[in-house]
Amino acid sequence: MGTSIYFPLSAVLFSILLLISFFGKKHLKTEETKIFGHLIITNFCGLIIELLCTYAAYIYDSNKVLADIILKSYLIYLITWCVLFTVYIFYISYKNRPDRNAKIMFVIIYFLIVFTLLILPINLVVKNNFTVRYTEGLSVNFTYMVSFILILFMLTCMIKNYKNLKSKKYLPLFLFLILGTFCTLIQMTHPSILLMTYIETFIMYTMYFTIENPDVKMLEELYKNKKLIESNNEDTSNFIFKITQDIKKPVDDIIRISSNTNEEKLKEINNISKNLNYLIDDALDISSMTSDNLKVYNTKYNPANLFKSLKEKYENKLTKNVKLDFTISETIPNCVYGDSIKLKQIIGSILQNSIDHTTIGVITFEIDAIIKYGICRFIINITDNGEGISIDKVNDILSLKELDYEIDLNKEILNLREAKILLNKIGGAFMIKSDDNKTNVSIIVNQKIVETSENKKDKELDLYQQKIIKSKKIMVVDDDSKELKLIKEHLENNNIDVSSSLYGKDVIEKIKNNYKFDLIVLDDETNTDSAYEVLKELKKDKEFKTKVVIMINDDKKVIKKHYIEDGFIDIILKSDLKNELDRIISKI
Repeated sequence: MGTSIYFPLSAVLFSILLLISFFGKKHLKTEETKIFGHLIITNFCGLIIELLCTYAAYIYDSNKVLADIILKSYLIYLITWCVLFTVYIFYISYKNRPDRNAKIMFVIIYFLIVFTLLILPINLVVKNNFTVRYTEGLSVNFTYMVSFILILFMLTCMIKNYKNLKSKKYLPLFLFLILGTFCTLIQMTHPSILLMTYIETFIMYTMYFTIENPDVKMLEELYKNKKLIESNNEDTSNFIFKITQDIKKPVDDIIRISSNTNEEKLKEINNISKNLNYLIDDALDISSMTSDNLKVYNTKYNPANLFKSLKEKYENKLTKNVKLDFTISETIPNCVYGDSIKLKQIIGSILQNSIDHTTIGVITFEIDAIIKYGICRFIINITDNGEGISIDKVNDILSLKELDYEIDLNKEILNLREAKILLNKIGGAFMIKSDDNKTNVSIIVNQKIVETSENKKDKELDLYQQKIIKSKKIMVVDDDSKELKLIKEHLENNNIDVSSSLYGKDVIEKIKNNYKFDLIVLDDETNTDSAYEVLKELKKDKEFKTKVVIMINDDKKVIKKHYIEDGFIDIILKSDLKNELDRIISKI
C-alpha cells in the first residue's frame, strides 16, 4: 500500500475539482445526473478512505479493530461505487426506473452485502519491512465475487441493447472493462499497487466531459424542447394546410356559379363565398407565408405597443353605451419590420368607422398571429353591432377598380375603401362582411420579424445540434399525411432528426432561412408543387449542395432515368417504403 499512496493523492485533487465543477453550477435534475452526483461523491470518499488505509496498516498491530473498520470501509466503497455504476448502466440501457418493490429489494440486497463484508475476516499482509502491504481474506474474495457479478449484469444490459453500442454513453463502461482488466492483471503480480480508485476517478472525468457535463445536458434538453415546439408547429401548419386544400375547390366552384346571376340571394351566396375564399387564401394558406411574397421595410416597430396605443386612443372616443373589447395574442413578436404609420392609419380608420356607426353595444378589436420562418401574419378583426352595410356597398368597398382620385395620406381617417386600397399597397389583404346587426372587417398583413436574442439562441442550438449531437437531418415533403407520419416515425427510429411538411414551398423557405439538411426527400406530386418544381427552385441558389431524393409510385419506374437526369440523386419506390428508406439512409 505504501507504494500506491501517490495514486490516490494525485486523484484527490482531480476529484475535488470535479465536485466543484459539477455542484458549483446549475444542472438538470435527471436520473443520470443524480446517479452521477452520487458516483463522484462516493469516489471522493473512497479516495479519502484509501489514504486512511495507509494509517490503518501502521496501527494494525496496536489497534486491530479500528484498522479492520478502515480496511473494510474501503471494500464497502468499492462495492458501493460498482453498484451505483451498475444502476447508471441499467438506466441508460432501459431509460426507466425500477418500481418501488424492486427498489426495496435492491436496497435490502445491498445492505446484506455490506453486512456480509463486515462479518467476514480480513488480513493485512506486510512484506519487506513495511514497504509492501495489502489485504487478503474472505471479505476481499467476497468483494471480487460481487464485483464480478455486477460486471456480468452490466454486460448483459449492454448486449441486450447492442443497437445502442455506438452511443457515447457506453464509453465509461468500455473504459471500466478495459482499465479494470488491466488493473486486475497488475494486482495479480503486485497486490500492493491499488489502482482501482484512481481508475474510477478517471472514469468520472470521462463521464463528465462526454456524457454528464451539466452544460451539455442543459443544451441537450433545450434542443429537445425546441424540437418539440417545432414539431408541434409543423403539425399545426400541416393541419391548416390540409384543411385549406380540402375546402378550396368547392368554394371556388360556388363563386364561379353564383357570379353569373343578378338574383339577390345568389349575390349573397357569392358574397359569403368571397369571404370564405379570403379566409382560406389570405388568412389560413400558410404556404403563401414566404419571403417571396413579403414587402420588407427598413423601419422597425413594436406591434403590441402599436395595437395597445390604438386601443387606448379609440376607447376614449366611445360613448357611454358602447364598450371596446380588446384581445391580443400572446404569440405577437416584440419587434417587426413594416410601415407602422400606414398600418396605424388603416386600423384607426376601421375603428373610427365602427364607432361612428355603433350607438349601443360592443366593438371587438382582436389581434391574432401565425408565425412561420421569421414571418408574422397578423390577423386583425374589428367587429361591431352597429347599423350594418348593404351587400352592394360591401361589393363597392371590395371592388378592384382604382379610385378616380389620389388618397390623401395626410388625413387621419380614411373611408373603408381607401383603407382597403392602402392596405393592398403595403402587401395586406382586406375583407368585410355585414348584415343588419353586425359588421366585421378583417385585415391580414405579413411582417418580417426582427431577429432577437431568442432567435439567435435557436440558431446557436441548431449549430450545437449539428456539431455536438451530429445526428443526420432529413427534410421530408409528402402531402399524404398518413404516409408522412409513417416515414417520419421510421426515420426517427433510426436516430434521424426529421423535419416534415405537406407542401414543397416549406422546404424552399427553410433552405432560404439557412436550415441545413443531410438529405431532402420529396414526393413526386403534391397538391401544390411537383418535386421537380421544388428542386428547380432550390437549385437557383448556387450554394445549394444538399442531396435530393424523389419518391415515386411503381407505375413510374420506367422513367427512373429521367428523374436522375433532372437532378435527383436517387429514387424511392413507395411500394417498398421502409426498405427503400433504409437503403437511402445507409448512403448518407
